[in-house]
Amino acid sequence: MLAARRDFAAVANDPQTAPDLRTRLNEIADLRRFAVDVLHLPDDGAYTRYAALQRPAAVWTVVATPPLSLAPRLHCFPIAGCVPYRGWFEAEAADAEAGRLRAAGDDVSLGAVPAYSSLGWFDDPVLDTFVQWPLGRLAELICHELAHRKLYLAGDAAFNESYATAVGRLGAEAWLRARGRSDELAAWQAERALQAELRSVLLATRSELATLYDGPLPEAGKRAAKARILAAAQARYVAVLAARGIAAARPPELNNARLAMLATYEDAVPAFEALFHAGGDDWSTFHAAAAELATLPPAQRRARLGLPAPEGIATASPDQAR
Repeated sequence: MLAARRDFAAVANDPQTAPDLRTRLNEIADLRRFAVDVLHLPDDGAYTRYAALQRPAAVWTVVATPPLSLAPRLHCFPIAGCVPYRGWFEAEAADAEAGRLRAAGDDVSLGAVPAYSSLGWFDDPVLDTFVQWPLGRLAELICHELAHRKLYLAGDAAFNESYATAVGRLGAEAWLRARGRSDELAAWQAERALQAELRSVLLATRSELATLYDGPLPEAGKRAAKARILAAAQARYVAVLAARGIAAARPPELNNARLAMLATYEDAVPAFEALFHAGGDDWSTFHAAAAELATLPPAQRRARLGLPAPEGIATASPDQAR
């Protein structure tokens, strides 16, 4: 990934470069400068170069939970701390691990991830896996990944991802408005509205399952009820898409693992957005307040963000898991 990086200028001056890619790299350069000057995100070499990986994803991640739990299995690493997933640069290796975990009885979610953050250790490039996304979604992604370089708290995935998600959404909207990209803003807002409707289905399902798993039914009864809840949720999910004229190529894979990651990325986003507005929509004030939250003891920090006690199940080290 790092070896494939090329300066934007070198890509633009290459006669083999498509015109739409030149245009898009110029837009990203403008977004990057806006992120530094207005959003007060790091002014380093990240997203100033381009890399063509010529594959469908940057990494593939595997999330696993026990069959009657929404608590993801945690994996702990130097520097990054404990996270509720494991990642691979090869799809085959991720698929093999997912198969092993399914065979052991876990609920598993295998995802192709378009972007990769080295958390400030390297100058991450723009990748061909996402460069031609719709402009609003692209701006949200880059602001999200830059936020990881601004503030990262080892061992607290919910804090990190919710903070970055809030920065991504607020930052993308600010840039699109500042540049007068009203059509792209409207398209992105429509996409976000759809995603919010789909998330509401998933959140309701997660709540139903949490109540079920904490309830008095025997294991067999919980498994049967789980199957009914997930089937109904899948039908509601497809119905939301159908109401927007979108035909699902295949029904979504709904299980504990997918719902567990929803909590990681979404649960504290409203609290971070409220923190931004409480500071008068000032980015420096917001980042300072978020950094102050990061210094609090975990229980106090989660209470301030409206989060429940941390969820997660310790698991073997990566080497042991192999």
